[in-house]
Amino acid sequence: MFCINCSSPTTRVANSRPSKKAPQIWRRRTCAVCGFTFTTDEQPRMAGMPVLSQESNTAPFNPGKLLISVAAAFAHDPERGTSNAWDLTHTIMSKLSAVNHIQIATTDILAITHETLDHFDQSAAAQYALSHKIITSLKRRGRPSFGAAPDAHVLEKQA
Repeated sequence: MFCINCSSPTTRVANSRPSKKAPQIWRRRTCAVCGFTFTTDEQPRMAGMPVLSQESNTAPFNPGKLLISVAAAFAHDPERGTSNAWDLTHTIMSKLSAVNHIQIATTDILAITHETLDHFDQSAAAQYALSHKIITSLKRRGRPSFGAAPDAHVLEKQA
């Protein structure tokens, strides 16, 4: 790790603690050259982690693809999407890294992204859900339809 004060490549870890809420480690580092002390957070690398699609194919995780998808969900407010897409993507990737699997399922990515967007901006969450076929349409007052016909449960009970 390079010192953020003098760029020396020689630093030592003075203290280290695992985070209770995220899969990361907090480290206090001290530069051997200038003595400057700084803090870093170490977390798993998501880029390249295998993603299992619904068709049982695997492909490496692409953070850029997720970033574009999140930004595209803000079609109603592109400026807000541009300013917040990276932070939202980082939040989503942190939540994905907490899923303890050897590979990530696309359904996990879709669900976590939709949930994160829903907490931040419900219109963006609805746009994301529509574009990724999580929901099939928006009914009156923005209530989502999740693919089943409105009276499907009534038909099932009658049969």
